Amino acid sequence: MPIERTKAKGHNKVDLFLDVNHQGFGLLQVKQFGGVKIDQALSDAVGKVLEEFFFPVLNFTFSASGKLQRKDHNDLTVDTWLEELELRISFAPVPKEGSEIDDSALKVIGLLPSETKSTEENSPIQIAPDVGNILTAIPTLAGLSGIVAGLGVTIAPLFKTQPRVQEKAFIANIREFGWYYRSSEDVSQEGVHYTAAVLQVGKNVEAVNTTMTITSDWVKGDVNNQEAKLEKTIKLHHPQVPDTMRSIFEKSASDLPIVLEEGEVKHILGIEQTDLEDLIRTGDLVAFGKKENNRRITKGSLLKVLGLADQEMAE
Repeated sequence: MPIERTKAKGHNKVDLFLDVNHQGFGLLQVKQFGGVKIDQALSDAVGKVLEEFFFPVLNFTFSASGKLQRKDHNDLTVDTWLEELELRISFAPVPKEGSEIDDSALKVIGLLPSETKSTEENSPIQIAPDVGNILTAIPTLAGLSGIVAGLGVTIAPLFKTQPRVQEKAFIANIREFGWYYRSSEDVSQEGVHYTAAVLQVGKNVEAVNTTMTITSDWVKGDVNNQEAKLEKTIKLHHPQVPDTMRSIFEKSASDLPIVLEEGEVKHILGIEQTDLEDLIRTGDLVAFGKKENNRRITKGSLLKVLGLADQEMAE
């Protein structure tokens, strides 16, 4: 479904874009169960969880930007400026045919980025003095009026003010969340933003109906609030749980074997065979053996794809 744009005043001066895609799965680790030593009971517990739930990651791309406008026949300009931006996402589960689901079947459990960023409002204050009065009182400064005009009286903050939020994530409920941005004098929030949400999904959910709404407030240029919406269905699949859980749920990256069976690697990454072949073809995953004999994947290349290579080095 295409992006729907409102026709608010000044919509032709602003570009808005938004999209969502499914990319991979979160890695459920035994340490989340409080165990230090990896034993069969913990491995079985993780296996049972993964038989009922999986943890897909949705990636969001969105953008708000002022468009270059023709000022006259010799000049182009952007005459509006983004002040505030909000991306709000809501979703609903699509159950498998013949299945019944409850609230536990779909919920957001984490957002990236999730930290709140603020601007400091307690910097020293500079006030311009009455230059005309100073020059009248001190006639000998008349030749230095340009310098005097640049003088400022600096004082420390008289009272503590609350920082202005520049960026934050929020969760309205288990199926509604988003991100908010505010521009400042030093930082503009115009441009492309990338965010992600980690979901907890029951095995009887086959897809997620996602509604994304981007709302923006603009300064100057005679531009009213601008809004766009995108509705998109994201197909999901419940990864197959391998027969052996040993190599996947070790307590740290250093405990993984040097090579892993490709079936285990597909489960860790939450990918299909075609995706695995692409990673091998591009050299992101290093494989040994022949395809028909179930190749082995090196631990080092897997950790790089997972972004955990630094963890192994630290250990």
